[in-house]
Amino acid sequence: MFFQKCLRLNEKQTVYKNFIAFNICFILIFASFDVIAMISSVLNQDGSLGNGSQAIVYLVQFLTGLVWPQVIIELIGFKFTLMLAQTCYLVFFIANTFPAWSTLIPGSILSGFANSLSWTTLGIYFTVLSKKYSLIKNVTFMHAQTLLFGTFGSIFFFNYVLGAIWIGTILKLKDLPVNSTFNYASSCGVNNCPGTKLPESASKPSVSSVYGLCATINGACILSILIAFFFVDDLKYDENMNKIERGKIGIQKIIFKFKNEFQNLFDLFKQLKIWLLMPIAVFLGYELTFMWFEFHRSFVSCLKNVNFIGWVSITFGLAASLFSLISGRLVKYIGLQTTIVLMLMKSLILQVFMLSWTPNPDSGIYIIFLMALSLAFTDCLATSQVRAIFGIFFPSNPSAYSAAIIFETIGLVLGSVLSVYFCTQIKIFVFIAITISGIFSYIYLEIRHNFKAKDEKF
Repeated sequence: MFFQKCLRLNEKQTVYKNFIAFNICFILIFASFDVIAMISSVLNQDGSLGNGSQAIVYLVQFLTGLVWPQVIIELIGFKFTLMLAQTCYLVFFIANTFPAWSTLIPGSILSGFANSLSWTTLGIYFTVLSKKYSLIKNVTFMHAQTLLFGTFGSIFFFNYVLGAIWIGTILKLKDLPVNSTFNYASSCGVNNCPGTKLPESASKPSVSSVYGLCATINGACILSILIAFFFVDDLKYDENMNKIERGKIGIQKIIFKFKNEFQNLFDLFKQLKIWLLMPIAVFLGYELTFMWFEFHRSFVSCLKNVNFIGWVSITFGLAASLFSLISGRLVKYIGLQTTIVLMLMKSLILQVFMLSWTPNPDSGIYIIFLMALSLAFTDCLATSQVRAIFGIFFPSNPSAYSAAIIFETIGLVLGSVLSVYFCTQIKIFVFIAITISGIFSYIYLEIRHNFKAKDEKF
């Protein structure tokens, strides 16, 4: 509000300012978070520290996503909920600077809590901004919702580029001889397992460069907190555009909110359409863990080295941003329904290809980049449109975003746990099952929804 008064911003400019500030905060936070996710399975191999800590993150995200985000937003508002999430992320990043179970367990718990807070806050905040934007520009809410989430998706993917630049330029490898006897075909790709040792050159970055990377991550997180404090407004209206006043924090109010939110979620889960949306939300979470863990470890690091993840991720991030810009026009011309099905089918083709491909360090590099492009296409559509779908089907029910986080977290937890105990081949088979169920459930939902819409007209 301070900058709005000083700069005398009108309502439209205020919407733009909040939208841009929110995007910058998320880019900085998730550039840092994704760097940890991308390289944790490679750097922290002892005792499954990397994948194990990520599994804790997503398990806590699932448990806290049930009610806490809605309660905290109601009590302290959007702005300070975002800042609380950022502070929790900072603790997690500091814990990864000194990785051990004693530091990563509490850090991962706070990070899981931060995930549920940040994404639920973004979903509701952008829904409110979409409704304000639709009134200002005199467009439909669905158009405004798709535009804002699509634009967010395009901008958000620059976090991969930023994080990848950090990895590629800061993380330095020790000069170690390449293991010429390493069997890439039987140890990489679908045959890579949690106990499989990577080539020596792929797993030994210098200690000083690791600390330099951690310092960069922590600094970016602190900067995002400052941006949120100075530039993000706490909107004074809810998702139904009703004026609201933040209540004082008290035990009775917290208990009441918990009961109310549990009831809202319970009522929401009685509806068939929320369960029909579940597979594509699970797909989003599972797809992220597959990219972070299996793709980066089994395909990229195994064939090349750790900091090569950075250059592959730059390709991924730039392609995802470009695809996100195109996705808006794609949705406009072929429809949201066709776009979602196309995304799932494209992912299914890649999964089948990964099962049949034999890794080769000499000729497989261009294949890795093509895989990154394919993952970028899938991830940009999933990130921007899947969450928007929940807002479209439940425009006046903010608990739908909590449900979306819960379903997405199921995919994240499932993917993280499988990464600790099973080989990449098993994870791909599970990925195929989730994708196929997502295709059929979403098609059925759209058919059912269209039939109901026709009946209501008559």
